[in-house]
Amino acid sequence: MAEHLGLTFQQVQKYERGSNRISASKIYQAAWALKVPVPYFFEGLHEGEEASAAEGISSGESAVQAFLNTGEGIELAEAFPRITSARQRRQVLDRVKSLVDD
Repeated sequence: MAEHLGLTFQQVQKYERGSNRISASKIYQAAWALKVPVPYFFEGLHEGEEASAAEGISSGESAVQAFLNTGEGIELAEAFPRITSARQRRQVLDRVKSLVDD
């Protein structure tokens, strides 16, 4: 797995233990390598929302996890940081917010 992801074995261990966060693109690559859908990694997540609250996971983090449960969310998460202009990133955000209001 480490070789497929272009990482060291130790880095993968840190992901497995939860000591380091894994990026959306690495989750996507892992899913592809294992031939499973991305949501596979999030199965049972909503069932443990009460436990998450007890563990200090914020609603914002829950929203991010839900966002990454979708193919579009992953695509957006990979593309958005590549927008170099702060003004253009703000325009994208404003557009998304306006779509929610519609």
